[in-house]
Amino acid sequence: MKRLPVALLLALSAAACGSDSTPSTPTPTVSNIVVTSPDANVFLGATAQFTANTTLSNGTTSPASCAWTSDTPGVASVNSAGVVTGVGSGNANIICTQSGREGHKLIRVLPNYGGNWGGTYLITGCGQSGFFATSGVNFCGTFPAGTTLAYSLVLAQTGDAVSGRFFQGTIQFDQTSATVGGNGDLTLASSSTSGPIKIDTIFQLSQQTAGRLSGTQTQSWVASAPFGTANLAATIQSGQKTSSVAHTATLHLFDAASLFDAMRR
Repeated sequence: MKRLPVALLLALSAAACGSDSTPSTPTPTVSNIVVTSPDANVFLGATAQFTANTTLSNGTTSPASCAWTSDTPGVASVNSAGVVTGVGSGNANIICTQSGREGHKLIRVLPNYGGNWGGTYLITGCGQSGFFATSGVNFCGTFPAGTTLAYSLVLAQTGDAVSGRFFQGTIQFDQTSATVGGNGDLTLASSSTSGPIKIDTIFQLSQQTAGRLSGTQTQSWVASAPFGTANLAATIQSGQKTSSVAHTATLHLFDAASLFDAMRR
């Protein structure tokens, strides 16, 4: 009986052991990333915590280890922890990158107009005719260019929908609503009727800095008997949020003198 060489026996033994080994499992790879946020909107100057989860090639999910970026940092910035800050009005994608994969979340940054506001406006132009131009009324003599008057706003906001009312001095205007524009501006229009006189007012508001209003205002006054018209143009000098509206509405005014007095309060 021939004996096999020792080297051959060792080779056969190694081959037999190798045939019983279990193949190694491939390391799962990232196949998808989903970015989530508390809301689709972030208010100007406010912050929001974003998170992300990965789906792996084996079907399991886990929190992502993100490198966070924004594709429009002038609208929204994001730090390494996923905290997003509203910088300017507009849209931005917040991006989580991991292992060569990206997850995106499109958000809108817009001003928060909700709350109580108080401020002043500066009259820049005035026009009058008919009743308002008579010597006993003289609308533009009462409200010449350069006059500063007070206003206040009481507004609520949900997403980009704003509703509420405003006051010129102590003259209360009807409830109104509007939608924040794509550039972050807000146009509020309302009217107030006292006896034969109706006042239509339009605010064109913006917030370049959170909590600070700027913009313009126009007023159109119409008296039905005797007939006359008057118009004011103005710029918003100031506008800040307040804890409450300082003015109590003056109601049931039926003459120009009383309305003028209420406007100056």
